[in-house]
Amino acid sequence: MTVSTNAGRIAFLAAQAKRLYKPFTRADVPPSLLVSAVFVHADPDKPETNGKEISVASPIERIVLKSKPKPDVVIQPSSFETEAVEWANLLGGKVQGNRALAVFSLDEVRSLPAGDFDVVLVTQAGERRCKVGTGDRSRLFQ
Repeated sequence: MTVSTNAGRIAFLAAQAKRLYKPFTRADVPPSLLVSAVFVHADPDKPETNGKEISVASPIERIVLKSKPKPDVVIQPSSFETEAVEWANLLGGKVQGNRALAVFSLDEVRSLPAGDFDVVLVTQAGERRCKVGTGDRSRLFQ
C-alpha cells in the first residue's frame, strides 16, 4: 500500500513509464493530478503456494481513512477505482484479484483529529489496516 500526495503519485507514474521504457513528460500528467489530493494505491502481493493451497489476497471493495484517537471520524474517498489483476501458473491455471486507487481531499485529510490514523482496506474477507503515524503525517500532509 502506498500513501502519497500529488508529487508522489506523479513520481509513481513516471517510474512506471521508465520501467516500460516509455517517455513521461509534463504533458503526460493527467489533469486530475493538478488538484491537491491524497492518493492511496493498494496492490496485492503475488499469490503464495505451499504445494497444496494457493493463498490470494481478498478483493478490495473500499478504502477509507479512519482516525485512531476518534474512531467515529472516517473519511470517504472522493474517487475510488479498482483494476483486475491476474496471475497464471505453469499449468495454465489463473488466479484473480484486484488493485485499487482511492483519492482523498487533502483538506479533509488535514482536518482529521491530531494523531495517528489508519488506512483501512475493506475486503471481502474483512479489513486490513495500515497506520499512518504522526511523524509520517506531518511530513506528508502539513
